[in-house]
Amino acid sequence: MSKKTKLIIGGVVGGFVVLLLALWAWGNSLPREHEVAMTAVYSQRKLELWATILDYQSFPKWRTDITEGRQLPGRRLGWVEVSRHGETPVDIVQAKPGQRLITRIVDADLPYGGTWTYDLEPDKASGGTRLTLTQNGIIKPAWLRIMAKTKGHHSTVEQYLRDLGSRYEETVEPELVPNE
Repeated sequence: MSKKTKLIIGGVVGGFVVLLLALWAWGNSLPREHEVAMTAVYSQRKLELWATILDYQSFPKWRTDITEGRQLPGRRLGWVEVSRHGETPVDIVQAKPGQRLITRIVDADLPYGGTWTYDLEPDKASGGTRLTLTQNGIIKPAWLRIMAKTKGHHSTVEQYLRDLGSRYEETVEPELVPNE
């Protein structure tokens, strides 16, 4: 191999190493915790939406990212969401029927965690329900924080709200709720 070829290969490898180090540093500089809230309006009444949100066995019928929903093992209230990324056990922290539901990911070994808060209120303009979904998330690995930053922390919440609309054959337009 010629000296020129060795220099080129060394430059490419060195550049790749520098790029990886820069990405690692960027990922580690991003916060592990985030909060994002989005809201959408549905034509259904609060209790009908409430029932759908809690019906984990029907998730695969309307949630595009879920392949199975089953009861959380043991006596705890909650469910396990199965997706192409694996299993996510979700515990119910607080439930005020038709008003507020707070769920929490209970597997500390997952690379992510946090809570989802579902707030339901009547929407006077439409006669339906406004659902505001707040994600207080934790993302542990730096590379996953980079992916979330580039895709947007709101993307999972937005997809959930859109999927819920499709459950009722509605097209909803989720809106970001400004942080207070």
